[in-house]
Amino acid sequence: MAITGTRLACALAETKALTLTAASPGVVAGTMAKVEDVVGFYFKAADTGDSVAFIYYAPKVTVPCAAAASGSYAVGSKVYFDAAEAEVNESTTGNTLCGVVLEQPATSAEEVLIALDGTLGIVS
Repeated sequence: MAITGTRLACALAETKALTLTAASPGVVAGTMAKVEDVVGFYFKAADTGDSVAFIYYAPKVTVPCAAAASGSYAVGSKVYFDAAEAEVNESTTGNTLCGVVLEQPATSAEEVLIALDGTLGIVS
């Protein structure tokens, strides 16, 4: 199974997931999303109405990000999910906290290794 856009860098057993029903028009494997208050990604492709695993916690996962500028995405810095772009970035404005950077990407990279915790943005 090839996952595009998002790749686990840890054992599947280390992750946590919700089981969801795929909305219309279905979902693509590896696509990041926000479902209700939780950020994560779809583990497999699924057609409308099918059950699908939505991984919201992974200690190591490579995810799409806004192109890295020099010095951006420092190790330990927070990342936020941008629903409009289906990627993470460093901006709090209109985005949802979802993890921390584990490895600083090269300048212009469009992927970053993070510790994903899609429940971080939940506030009472």
